Amino acid sequence: MRVLTVASEVEPYLPEVQQLADSNKEALGFLPTSAYSEQAERGRLWVTTDKATGRLLGFLLFGGRFPSLKIFQVYVAGFARKRGVGTDLEPIRE
Repeated sequence: MRVLTVASEVEPYLPEVQQLADSNKEALGFLPTSAYSEQAERGRLWVTTDKATGRLLGFLLFGGRFPSLKIFQVYVAGFARKRGVGTDLEPIRE
């Protein structure tokens, strides 16, 4: 797995992140399209991909400042669950 945190790396995945979030509005809520690109620019949208294929495995949208970070959305694809994707997306590890 590879965690992408830089806007230029996350940007190609924005349409897929938006589609996944929109298709899971009940669980994730609704955000306008611009919110994802803005948060990517701020380094607050992280994407996990499969190293070999580049396939999106999950994403994390967060805000706030250490020590009070707030998670707004977290998503792990069904086929990627139980593989440590969520753990890899932790913004702060002690």
